[in-house]
Amino acid sequence: MSELSDELKQRLRIEDVIEQSGAEFVWASRRGRELVGKVHDSLKCRPDRQFFKWHSQGIGGDVFSWIAYRKFGRTDVDGEQFIEVLREACAIAGMEFPEKRDSRKDAKTQRRRGLEEILERYVSLCETLRDAEFYVRAKQRKTWLTAEICDRWRLGRAATVAEWRGAGLTDAQMKDVGLYVHSQERKGEWYAFFRDSIVIPTLHWGRVLYLSSRYLSDTNNAGIAREKKTLHMRAQELLPRPAGFNLDVLNDPETRKLGVRLVEGPLDAIAACELGRPAVGMYGSTPSEELVRFLKRSA
Repeated sequence: MSELSDELKQRLRIEDVIEQSGAEFVWASRRGRELVGKVHDSLKCRPDRQFFKWHSQGIGGDVFSWIAYRKFGRTDVDGEQFIEVLREACAIAGMEFPEKRDSRKDAKTQRRRGLEEILERYVSLCETLRDAEFYVRAKQRKTWLTAEICDRWRLGRAATVAEWRGAGLTDAQMKDVGLYVHSQERKGEWYAFFRDSIVIPTLHWGRVLYLSSRYLSDTNNAGIAREKKTLHMRAQELLPRPAGFNLDVLNDPETRKLGVRLVEGPLDAIAACELGRPAVGMYGSTPSEELVRFLKRSA
C-alpha cells in the first residue's frame, strides 16, 4: 500500500481536500505560506508541506490524517481503518482502489508507520523543551534561529532519557527507532543518541521520516572538543535515510518556478527557504546518487 499512498499524495492537494469537506472549511486568507480557515481560524494549512494543524482540536497531519479524522474522529488510525482511509482517498482522487493486497507489505507498512509515530511523539516532546536557555544557545549557533522559525520547521531541544520516560516513551520504543543506543566505549551502557543538540526533523507531507541534529556547543560535558557539529539518525531498513532534506519543495510547481537550490545540510536549507529561496539540503558534503535522481526528475 505504500506505493498507493505515495501516488495519492502526489494527486491530492490537502488544502483542496479540506475545503471540499464542507462550507465551514473554506479558506479565508493566506499568511505567508500558511492558509487560515474562514470559520475556524485555528485551522491552518501549509500547502507546500501538505500538512495541516487544527489547534483548537489538538490535531494535525497529512491528507490521510484529515480523512481519518472526518471518518473516524481521530487521526491515528491503522489496520482496516487505514485501508478505509485509503479507499476514500482513492474515491476523492478518482482512482480505483486495488482490492487485492499483499499482507506482508501491509504488515511492513504498518510497522513503519508505528516507528514514524514514535518519531512524531519524540519530535513533539522536543518542541516542548524549547526554553529561554535553548534559544540563547541556538542563536549562538545560528543567529537567525528565532522562535517563529523553530515553530515552522518543528525544531526542538533533544530530550534526555528521563524526559522521554516522563513523556510516556519507553526505552524499548526509543531503541526501535535508534535513538537509545548501546556503547562499547562506555562500558556497555545505553545512552540517548541525540543530546545537547537541536533536533531537526525531516518531514514528508507532514510526516516525520528521519531526524538530524546540530550540537548546541562545540565541546562535550567533559570540555573535550567535539569531532562533528552535526549528527544524523542511523538509517534502518524501515526508517531509511531520505535522499535529502526538504524534498517536498520539488513537488511544488510554484516553488520550482523560483528555482530550487542544493545546499550542504538541513539548517542551510532552512536558512535559504526563510530568505525566500527554496532549497534542498544534503546529508553530508556531497549529494547521494538517489538525490541526484530526484533533482533530475524535477528539473
